[in-house]
Amino acid sequence: MSRWATKARRSRTSPARAAALPESSALCISAYCQRFFGRYIPHSPSNAPKVEFAPPIEQTSFPEFCDRYQELFAEPLPDVWFDENSVGLNRRLFSRWSGPLIVRAAGETVELPNSDGEPLFAVNDVAREALEFITRTGAFYVRELPGGLDDDEKVALAGALMAGKVLRAAS
Repeated sequence: MSRWATKARRSRTSPARAAALPESSALCISAYCQRFFGRYIPHSPSNAPKVEFAPPIEQTSFPEFCDRYQELFAEPLPDVWFDENSVGLNRRLFSRWSGPLIVRAAGETVELPNSDGEPLFAVNDVAREALEFITRTGAFYVRELPGGLDDDEKVALAGALMAGKVLRAAS
């Protein structure tokens, strides 16, 4: 009899370890042990090779990615990488901010301030109704923006809000 089998026969460990395996695997192991050793034999290999983990990859910023792309392909990153360049009337958008946004008047402009009161975005008062709609609405299509803006103005406003990281595309 092999050294392992002799040692296994002398083991007095209960079959509790088999409970951690999927039922079919536990049954196969238990049946094997019962057939060849007369009882359950625990199996905890200690001779597995040591796993060497790769060093963590340094996270790259988007501007660094753009620079590297330009360096490798000798052309700027295509527009498909920039959501604000693909805004159309049928684009669905939603706010990037978890808290509510408010519209604040500032002379002939209106602003969307952050929680510290600093303006995230400012635009001519013509867009007030559209900004108020955006602050009240979770998700919307660009074509739904109210306030008498023409289609080009709606697209320009939405694109600027996306470029300013106030809004994001909803896919």
